[in-house]
Amino acid sequence: FHSVIDASSAKTQTASTTGEILKDVAGVTLSGTGITNGANILMRGYDQKGVKILVDGIYQPLENTMNNLGGVFLDPALIKRVDVKHGSASTLHGAGAMGGVVAFNTLDPQSILSTDKKLGVKLFSSVSSADRHFSYGGIIAARHDIAEGLFAYSQRQRGPIRLANGDKLENHEHIKNFFAKAYVYPTENQTLIISARHYDNSGEQREVLHRMGGFGKNESNQMQRDTQQKNYALTHHYASDTNSWLDLTTYLYYSQFDINQTFLTDTKLTHTELKKNVQGKVGTHEARTQSTYGLKFEENASIHWFDTLNQSVIVGTEAYQQKMRSNEQAKNFPLAK
Repeated sequence: FHSVIDASSAKTQTASTTGEILKDVAGVTLSGTGITNGANILMRGYDQKGVKILVDGIYQPLENTMNNLGGVFLDPALIKRVDVKHGSASTLHGAGAMGGVVAFNTLDPQSILSTDKKLGVKLFSSVSSADRHFSYGGIIAARHDIAEGLFAYSQRQRGPIRLANGDKLENHEHIKNFFAKAYVYPTENQTLIISARHYDNSGEQREVLHRMGGFGKNESNQMQRDTQQKNYALTHHYASDTNSWLDLTTYLYYSQFDINQTFLTDTKLTHTELKKNVQGKVGTHEARTQSTYGLKFEENASIHWFDTLNQSVIVGTEAYQQKMRSNEQAKNFPLAK
C-alpha cells in the first residue's frame, strides 16, 4: 500500500529530524537513538540496505556508512511531501527496494510564491524540550519570465536526548543546511531543474550511535564527528503535447558523503593506563569520502486502447558508479570503486 505525508501538518513542521516525519507511518520503524545521523529506516524486516531512499527521484546510497550511521541527511524544513511505498518495489525502483521505498520531494518555488507574486519569503523557527533542539532559517523564492528559483538556509542545534527511562543520552549536534533550486521553462512542454543541497552536521557523538542502553551503553567511545553530504542534480522533463506515450524525465546527479571523526576517549584503556595518561586511540583521526555519479532515464507512457481501456507503462534505466576514499586510520573502508 501507499502512504502520503503532507509536510504542511503541524507534526511535520515541528519535527527535529527527517526520521521523525515517518514516526507515525504504519509499517515504518526507526531504529537507533534519535540522533540525526543514527536513525535508520526499517520496513518489513529490512533496514536501509533494503529500503530505497529517494530525494527528488534520485537515489540516496547511505547504506555503506559505518558504526550504524544512517538516517536521511535532509532537513525537515526543506521537505514538501513524502511518499512511502510499503513492500517490495524492486521491479519499478531497482535494487535496494525489497522492503519498500521512501521518496522525499523538496520544496519548489511554487511552495513559497503566491500565484501572482514574483517574490516571496518565509522565515521559520522551532524549539523542543525533549532534545533541546532549536532551529531557525529562511527561504526566498522569485520568478522572472521563463525562470523561477529558491534559496534556503537553516541552522539547527540539538542537545542531550531524554530517554524513556529518564536518562539522558549525551548528544551535541550543530547542523547547517544550504539549498538552492532553479526551474527553467524553455518551452511549454519542457522543464529544466538545477538543484544543489549541502548538509553539515558536526558535534560530539558516540562512536556507535545505536548503543542506547544495556550492553554497550558505556563501552562506546566519544567522537568529535563531522558529517557532510553534498548533492548536485540536473533534471530535464519533456512531456509531448501530441503523443501521450512520451513523458520522459532524465536525471544527471552527483552525491558526495564525507565523515571526519576524531577519538575523544578510548574505552579499552584500563584505569591504570588512564592514570599514566596513556592516550591510546585518543586523537586518532578517521576520514572517508563516498562519491556517487549517476544517470537515470524514466519514461511514463499512457496508452489508450479503443477509447475504453487505458494502460500505463513505465520504462527506465539507471547507471551509477561509486567510489570510496579513506585515510589509513579508517581501515574498515579501503579504497574501492
